[in-house]
Amino acid sequence: MRRIAAIVMSLAAGCGSTTELSVFGESFAEVGIASSDMSDGWAIRFSEFVVAIGDVRVSGATDAALPGWSVFDIAADSAGLGHPLDALDADLHDGGAVHYRIARPDKVVGGNATDAQVRALRDAGVAIHVSGEAVRGMQRVTFDWDIPMDLAYDCDIDAVDGQTGARSVELTIHTDHLFADDLDLEPQLAFDALAAADEDGDEHVTPLELEAVPLAGLDAYLTSRQDIETLWSFVGNLATTMAHVDGEQSCTPRFVPDAYADSTAGVDAAGVDAAGVDALGAGAALFEEHCVSCHEAGGPTLATASPGYALFRITRGGAFFPYGSEMPAFDGLLSGAEIAQLSGYLKTLQTAP
Repeated sequence: MRRIAAIVMSLAAGCGSTTELSVFGESFAEVGIASSDMSDGWAIRFSEFVVAIGDVRVSGATDAALPGWSVFDIAADSAGLGHPLDALDADLHDGGAVHYRIARPDKVVGGNATDAQVRALRDAGVAIHVSGEAVRGMQRVTFDWDIPMDLAYDCDIDAVDGQTGARSVELTIHTDHLFADDLDLEPQLAFDALAAADEDGDEHVTPLELEAVPLAGLDAYLTSRQDIETLWSFVGNLATTMAHVDGEQSCTPRFVPDAYADSTAGVDAAGVDAAGVDALGAGAALFEEHCVSCHEAGGPTLATASPGYALFRITRGGAFFPYGSEMPAFDGLLSGAEIAQLSGYLKTLQTAP
């Protein structure tokens, strides 16, 4: 699948330069993680590392965005060059930012993944599928994990003095992060605890087996003060730390997707105009019917967040990382107008004296 065209949002500079984007999982994805890089002697080899990337934008002297989603198997051999994403009419020579999101894919228009790999992500409703094996001596443990996540990243790009023409930016996915033992700054890579989760002894570790392992019993695993209860939840939160640009350049997580970011309490992501909606009537009734059993009358924590965030969480729920909550998605259960009414009611809770 090849992307046919990029949507140009702004060409303020007229004859702006080109930004060439690629996706790379480092040698860890393509060659594997050597035992010498692990703290406990395991070696990791990926057979697949499929990731969905969307909401791609660049903002600089000129801005541009890509339509749709691209799905890449970053375990596929790129000879260390990374996989081409697209070229945009956008100028980043004087600095700026690249923005992208890792989430379950909608309309897929690019990437190197097979149709079967794309279908697998969609059928599972996840952003990442990773499979492979860990080997230490005569020990061998396989894994095959679907990771549901939904998180965007805002990545600052350094200026380059005197450079003209095309500028390249690599979206770097740090696949080794999945095996880190610390969500803070100085983790070590380890597999012992993951291997020990193989409760049925079939030499294959599943998310259900990881979910059954309390993190409280693993002293080496540090959560950076996050409330993470199980080993599977820890792995899922590690996945949210993988996104970088240009190798080690870190990015700032952003929770609300672009489609919701500019929403107000009265307008949902589909553009439903809810001006004059009876938030205290219909919205309150919807809250009583669908929400109060879990959140009680005072409303959920998201009531104090931005309207776009409230619409996002109501629409998409929270059964993905970094949330990993039991909140269901109301997309398809409530209409766009009803979601807007419910969000409007939450807004009244936020502003209530």
